[in-house]
Amino acid sequence: MFLLLSGINDIIKTAEFFFKKIVENVSIIELPFYLFGFTVATRSIPDHLLHDYYVKFFGKIIEDHIELMKVEPYKLYPRDFREKAKEPGHEMALAFIEHWEKQMDKFEKDEKINFLFRMRDISVHRKIASRPHFIIVRNGKKGFGLEYRASDKPILFDDGIAFCEYCLNEMKLFVHRTKSKF
Repeated sequence: MFLLLSGINDIIKTAEFFFKKIVENVSIIELPFYLFGFTVATRSIPDHLLHDYYVKFFGKIIEDHIELMKVEPYKLYPRDFREKAKEPGHEMALAFIEHWEKQMDKFEKDEKINFLFRMRDISVHRKIASRPHFIIVRNGKKGFGLEYRASDKPILFDDGIAFCEYCLNEMKLFVHRTKSKF
C-alpha cells in the first residue's frame, strides 16, 4: 500500500517533514538530500495552491485542457488561470489570481524567499535552461549555511535552519491568508 500526496495540505506536510529532518541535525552526507526535499516541497507550495484553486473555481484541469495534454503533460501556468478567470462569472477566480500574483511579486522581493526560488528554479522543468549558478551548503553559525553564487556578489545565509524555518512559515502564512480570503 502507498499514499498518494495531493493538494496543498499534503505538500505543506511534506515540507514540514523535511524541515524536521534538517533540524534533527542530520549528517553532512544526509543534509543535501533533506535540504533538496525541503526546497522542492516548499518552493512548490504556491504552485499547488494555484492548482487547488483552479480546481475549486473551474473543476478538473484535465477536462479543460485535454487537447494540450495529448501533446505534453499539462502544466498550469498563472497566465492560464488568469485567462480562464477573465471569462464572465469568474470574478472570485480573478480576485484570487490577482492576490496570488501580488504575493508572488512580494516573494520575488523578499531576499530569503527569492533565494529559495533560486535554489529550486522551477523554470528548469518548464523549458530547457542553463543553470549558471549553484548553491553551496557549508558550515554555518548553527549547523549549516547556504551560499548562492550567480555573480561576483555571492548571497550568504549563515543560519540554514533559520532560513528554512522563515521560508516555510512565509509559505504557510500565504496559504492561511489565501484560504481565509477565498
